[in-house]
Amino acid sequence: MRDPMEKSRAKTLLVEIAIGTTLVIIAILYATYGPFGWLPRRKWVTFTMISSGVFGVPVWWYRGCWRHAAFWVSTGALLVLHTIAYSIVLARVKEFPPLLAAISCPLEWLIIFPILRKTVRGYCGPARRGDSAAAVPEHRPGGP
Repeated sequence: MRDPMEKSRAKTLLVEIAIGTTLVIIAILYATYGPFGWLPRRKWVTFTMISSGVFGVPVWWYRGCWRHAAFWVSTGALLVLHTIAYSIVLARVKEFPPLLAAISCPLEWLIIFPILRKTVRGYCGPARRGDSAAAVPEHRPGGP
């Protein structure tokens, strides 16, 4: 009989491979036939990619909290503030400054993680030593 964790990991790995393959195919098609007139300007595409990283990491980190509405309300409110701030900046510039991405991601995480930590305190969150009822495994290679 197979271990349920092994089956779950195999399914997750297949999803990750499918997403990665799709992104590579899209990149090849864009490089071959692009740019397309129906695409938004590059600065907004860059903003979308950066936003997925800025919010994808905390959402993954607190994946044990996905069942709780407070987590999603907090994350949504932070995403709205993030979008408003970037919209103001990007409306004033012609291209997305590459250095902005490298600087803003860690700085935003310094704001997002403490807010989410306070929001989810008491009912979920990353595991701590000695916390046997934690929803998220303690070992996180490469985690923030």
